[in-house]
Amino acid sequence: MSAMRIELESSTGRPGPIRRLELRGSISWLAAEPAYLLGARGHAQIGDDVVSDDVRLHSQTWGHDSGARLQRDVRQSVTVVVSMPAGALAFIEEWRDGRQDVPLRLEIEYQAQKIANPNTVTWSTCQSYLAIPQSEWIKRLREMKWDELELIELPRLPLMHDEKLAQALARIDEARRALRAGDHSGTISKCRAAFESAAKYEVEGDGVKQGFDLLLERAFGDHQARRRAVEAVIAGLRTHANELGRHEQYPAVHVSRAEAEFAFASTVSVFSLISRCLAQRAAKGR
Repeated sequence: MSAMRIELESSTGRPGPIRRLELRGSISWLAAEPAYLLGARGHAQIGDDVVSDDVRLHSQTWGHDSGARLQRDVRQSVTVVVSMPAGALAFIEEWRDGRQDVPLRLEIEYQAQKIANPNTVTWSTCQSYLAIPQSEWIKRLREMKWDELELIELPRLPLMHDEKLAQALARIDEARRALRAGDHSGTISKCRAAFESAAKYEVEGDGVKQGFDLLLERAFGDHQARRRAVEAVIAGLRTHANELGRHEQYPAVHVSRAEAEFAFASTVSVFSLISRCLAQRAAKGR
């Protein structure tokens, strides 16, 4: 039985080149003889799968230069840092699929030195658990600045501001939230709404075909080949969305995560291209 117990209570996400979760809680020492905690490292798992092999203690109440002084019946605050590389977050999101909490099991190996007998240094292992509810996990993803585009291994594409595309980009953001929440049909519906909004705001009415013609003319000018190519892509994506994104149909169509990711990534790619072309032509005064 481990002499040390770590109880975790809450979590925070941190962005950066190496994203991380910071899990806050407390340390309890169960042995009768006090000791100094000299170091601790470990890994985090979901079920049998290791999602991070870099788990460490970040901060705690240090009582001595040699390390944290641990004694029975004295709880000390602690923050456990769990590195979250892109591959780990992608695995968790695929495993969770927008519906489940995230149950983390930590296994931490620690080194302790008995205060009464400094020559006695022991290694041992303790386990700790924290189930992060779905609603809190979504907040952690935002704090870590995780984006679904990374989940499907695409670079984050820029969406340049254009007044007439404002509502379309808002629909894309709603599609992003739907994908994160596991609402696959909703993701596709929002992508379809983004295209319809772009056309209607361009023509300032209900003429969707005319609206796309004006939008593509504004983005690509007289380059007919480019306009036809993008128009064909948009038509295909709208057909895909119309077939899968309808709420009431018989027999019911189950939209998979892969199909929702395809619709979302493709929609973002199209709007990234159009919005950047609009920005470039605006900068040139054309």
